[in-house]
Amino acid sequence: MNGSAIVAHNIMSPQDKQFPTLVGLDVGCTGAAALCAAVAALASRQHQKAATKGLRQRAASNVAVWSLAAVAASVISIAVAANTTHEVAWANEMIYIGLAVACTPLVAAYLAGAWRLGGAASRWGSCLAVGGLMLGGAGVTLDPSLCRLAGSHFTHAHVLFLGCDLIYLGLLLHLVALPPAQQ
Repeated sequence: MNGSAIVAHNIMSPQDKQFPTLVGLDVGCTGAAALCAAVAALASRQHQKAATKGLRQRAASNVAVWSLAAVAASVISIAVAANTTHEVAWANEMIYIGLAVACTPLVAAYLAGAWRLGGAASRWGSCLAVGGLMLGGAGVTLDPSLCRLAGSHFTHAHVLFLGCDLIYLGLLLHLVALPPAQQ
């Protein structure tokens, strides 16, 4: 899902001095990506409400968006610190899985409301994002079967990350297809 993951898991070995930092960046960026999706969902709803309420509401929505962006940056910092200074049991899983699970209802609520916005291309993007959400969730439940069939070469993590990639692609297609007044 991000460049640090490719370097950490495909190029470096766990014995490299920079490995913990890159794993921390990978975990932090993955957790921050979930927060950014939630921020986008909240910002879109706030933007739609602010368009009818005036400047004061718009300013308040901007403060909320920047506050959540600061939280996302903090998540990255915490993940890097947890991986470089000392190993904290379950810290990585709580950051990238916990945040994804916590942010899912916000993104799902946005997608449910977004269905009525835009045209066919926007709806197609929304459907792709929902499909990615279902695929990611299914990957976790299918893990025992996937492991029996493919061993460690194709596990729930692969399906989960494919689902996440489809969610982001679907959100991108949805947002690009919206008329500028609705973005």
